[in-house]
Amino acid sequence: QYQGNVSVQNILSRLRGTTQPNATLADAQAINRQLATYLYRDLSVLEKDTPFDRNIRGYLGNSVFLSDDLEIGGLAAGGYTNQWRETTRLSRNFLFPEEETDERLQATQQVNMTGNASLGLRYLEEHEVSATAIYLRNTEDDTYQRTFFNENRRRSSGLGFGEVGFRFEERDVLIMQYEGNHRFGAATRGELKDRFGSLLPASLFDLVPEDLEFNWFVSDSKAETSIPSEVTIAQQGRTNEFFQLVDPQVVQATQAANYRFTELDDDVLNHGWELKAPFYLDRVFLEVSGGYNHRRQDRVYEQSQFNLGSLSVANLETLRGPFGEVFSTRNINDSANDFIFARAGANNQSYLAGTMTDAYFGQVDVTLDDTWRLAAGLRWEKYRQYGLDFDPFGYSAATPIVSTDPEVLANAVFQDDDLYPSLSLTYMRPFWADTFQLRATYAETVVRPDLREITDASYIDPLTEDLVFGNSGVTPATLTNYDLRAEWFWNSGDSLTVSLFYKDIENPIEFFETTASDTTVAREIVNAASAEVYGVEFEVLKDLGSVADFLSPFFIQGNITLQDSEIVAGAQADAPTNDTRELTNASPWIVNMIVGYDSMDARHSATIAYNAFDDRLFVAGRNGAPDGFEQTRHSINATYFFYPTDNLTVQLKASNLLDDPISIEREGVETLNEKVGRTFSLSVQWELY
Repeated sequence: QYQGNVSVQNILSRLRGTTQPNATLADAQAINRQLATYLYRDLSVLEKDTPFDRNIRGYLGNSVFLSDDLEIGGLAAGGYTNQWRETTRLSRNFLFPEEETDERLQATQQVNMTGNASLGLRYLEEHEVSATAIYLRNTEDDTYQRTFFNENRRRSSGLGFGEVGFRFEERDVLIMQYEGNHRFGAATRGELKDRFGSLLPASLFDLVPEDLEFNWFVSDSKAETSIPSEVTIAQQGRTNEFFQLVDPQVVQATQAANYRFTELDDDVLNHGWELKAPFYLDRVFLEVSGGYNHRRQDRVYEQSQFNLGSLSVANLETLRGPFGEVFSTRNINDSANDFIFARAGANNQSYLAGTMTDAYFGQVDVTLDDTWRLAAGLRWEKYRQYGLDFDPFGYSAATPIVSTDPEVLANAVFQDDDLYPSLSLTYMRPFWADTFQLRATYAETVVRPDLREITDASYIDPLTEDLVFGNSGVTPATLTNYDLRAEWFWNSGDSLTVSLFYKDIENPIEFFETTASDTTVAREIVNAASAEVYGVEFEVLKDLGSVADFLSPFFIQGNITLQDSEIVAGAQADAPTNDTRELTNASPWIVNMIVGYDSMDARHSATIAYNAFDDRLFVAGRNGAPDGFEQTRHSINATYFFYPTDNLTVQLKASNLLDDPISIEREGVETLNEKVGRTFSLSVQWELY
């Protein structure tokens, strides 16, 4: 009725231009306040004990032979989980870490439901066709309380700001998959000769390479995300000695309460095929393969945002108390309180985006005397993308839903096509172990941006609450990869791998800080000029029984990565402090180790997993501000299985036992500290055969 503009002046103008030529300002204000009452306002924060997590899963399957050569099977499975988590986070301003802080306590309830069903046919043990349906549903209910201090109200002032947030999100995914695997082996060739040998010459069947394989797949998925309720309410008031608000009141401002409604629809279609033809010669095994792959993804993202607040109130006590009372229909409709309802945002938070890729590929794989193996491949890809803002409140040529500006439309699309070769040479002989392999690999690959990264829309980083902007100008990054890998395998199951790697990246996609308000940290996705990563990785699996007999039930498994990286910011970065730096999230070292136990009677098994990484860049600073680094973090997780019977399994699990916080520092000043807590779980599984 008001074409997306609910301001008092627009309401008055439309009233006078239609049914009420004598409408007054008071009439328009009354309608504006009435529109505000359509928002859900009965909101409260309650303190309660959280229940235990619940996790229930089950599955049922069977297969039968319809004939000696034809087997049919099916499987259905489902699961339900309901869990609560609580996190605390403390952020500090780098320049004034003791005076300007932001403390947040958040409780989250997650409910997940999963279901899948599949049906398959197998013929002659060489042909399989299957259909699978997968359904996933996830809901997340968040409530948080936040107390913060900035340049307007510092800790020492005795006054502070607060914010309370409520958010409910639901996600649904439905995936339909169809695939077939066909091998034209001896059984199939014999069946064809029996059925068609009298009609076709026998030599025709010999033209088909032995064990020829043809594989195909089709995947169609639809994902929907809805946030029907996301509300933040701003507060202010005095603080106590613990820097917590005492008897806070809702701020007297038109943006006191912010309402956001979000809808996202994703459609993804993926299909392809591959043909493999093996050839067996005296000393050589040769396999030639090739195929085609198509992938298309389309997204519609719509976000609407509204503000509710007062310019003045008859009594300040009106702004204190439960939110349902502050924003009651009585208070809103009372003209003495001067509540205002308005749209918020810059009309660029909704967008249309999509990508399409067509790829043809081929490979030749040659093995000589089971000693040398050479594989050479080539992949041609044609890639297209579009990302375009749209205004769901566009009602005219002056404010269109989608821009008609030729320059805007031209900048909204990108396409390219390229060839990506790969080459590997492997040497295989016994050396120090029962099996030894030394492999050198060269490959060119591409990394493309996510759909939300190719528009100018923004989103909130779930870890830091930083504002992150997409970039309609971001383009794919190309990588040239070199690897040298040595592998030793023993018949006992032990293995050792040492890998050297080097990656040269052109137009890498990176996060850089960008301009924002004094109280907001913002980052933007841009293409940097170039980057490189190089290092060495060690992987090991060792049965400790060879060390001592009493250690026979134990084993160790893990990997260690040592690496270095460098990125050159380039012209797109907004005044970076360091034009040359390491890559985001590229730790100089990473350790993942497991100590496992399997009892000799097969009734008990356990693992203790240790994971750690060195300081890694989290966000690159700008205009002289230092870079922010996520600090070294150690974690230990433990799992124990007990199998009292062949049908019963009991599992105990403990996660994040060290409770090491997530910490981000800038030149020794901790700007973020978040504790996610420890979790303990008990699960029981019973199987009926």
